[in-house]
Amino acid sequence: MFVLAQILSLIAMTLNVLAYQLKEKHTILITSAVANFTFMINYFLLKAYIGSFVCLGYIIVILIDIFLEKNKSDTPTPIIILYILFLIMNLPAINNLVDVLPIIATAISFLVVKLDKEQHLRIIRIISTLM
Repeated sequence: MFVLAQILSLIAMTLNVLAYQLKEKHTILITSAVANFTFMINYFLLKAYIGSFVCLGYIIVILIDIFLEKNKSDTPTPIIILYILFLIMNLPAINNLVDVLPIIATAISFLVVKLDKEQHLRIIRIISTLM
């Protein structure tokens, strides 16, 4: 399982790098969602369930944003509710300052989907990925 997890991690990182090279917001977000799905499986195989949950949260946010844009709705309420639930569910996992970094990265990622300019989307995605 460990070797499979490492292979999935390499695939996910490659997809993330590919997402930074794309031109349109929609394709950047879809590619990021696929990369996060691959990371989610990777974390699950490594029994890092919080990491898996973080990736699932980001995938759900991307899907909600795509649905809202498709229906011409600008209401970020579902994303805000999901983020609050995400914070509440992750509070028990915080033991030290390092445990807060993935939560901050996810907060940044949640905000990314509402950006219109692809340049800003790429910069903030790089920052959240480094966390």
